[in-house]
Amino acid sequence: MTRSISDPAVLLVIFGELARFEVNFGRRAIDVYRLPAVSDNTVRHLLVDQVLPRIVAHEGSLVLHAAGIEIPGGAILLLGLAGRGKSTLAASFHANGRALLSDDAMVVEQDGAALQCRPLYRSLRLFPDSVMAVFNGPRGFTPVAEYTSKQNIIDLEEPEATLPGYAIRSIYWLGEPRAGPITVRRLAHGEACMALVEHSFSLDPSDPGRAEARLRQAAALAATVPMFEIGYPRDFAILPELREVILADNRGG
Repeated sequence: MTRSISDPAVLLVIFGELARFEVNFGRRAIDVYRLPAVSDNTVRHLLVDQVLPRIVAHEGSLVLHAAGIEIPGGAILLLGLAGRGKSTLAASFHANGRALLSDDAMVVEQDGAALQCRPLYRSLRLFPDSVMAVFNGPRGFTPVAEYTSKQNIIDLEEPEATLPGYAIRSIYWLGEPRAGPITVRRLAHGEACMALVEHSFSLDPSDPGRAEARLRQAAALAATVPMFEIGYPRDFAILPELREVILADNRGG
């Protein structure tokens, strides 16, 4: 991200040689420039999955790079670095009766004295092997982008009820893949706060005021909602046990 030299109110988001997005807050518009060879799917992916969450964060919300799953009494959030299996685990919950809210961007907002979350948009992006393992067969999809084999799954069943916000029951940070049994460790407040900051969207990281506000939002969430590091083998066969461990943590209360 950088600022336009000719207009400081315009923020430029540049993705190498693929595309450039000029975010103009004065006009409430986004101008898109791309090479002719760049596909519509790639531009849409960059706009929806990268630029729009950053704009919402820039306007004051805490937007987590997280999956959201509906459970009784609210939702759980899943965070993790690329390749940790966040979307696959979210899809596994969805395929087994827990509604998927989003696999990528969850907005955290204050609702009176409580913190709630809502999906910025509903999405599920999976590699073909995850699609086959989780859904036991192909699903309707569109390509995500020309540089990845991930698929946008488009034939997802809708949640029974679409709510404006969900109480956040707990947050799980997916640790490094490991051999052995599933482990769950509650994070200290400072660890949780920094993990939330690291897994949140920001349009202008150089803006000290917005960086301070994002840190305050993350600290409030870490102080209010329990956050855990969960470690497990990277193996499709572990998914049923992994779901049960997480759901057992969130029963009752």
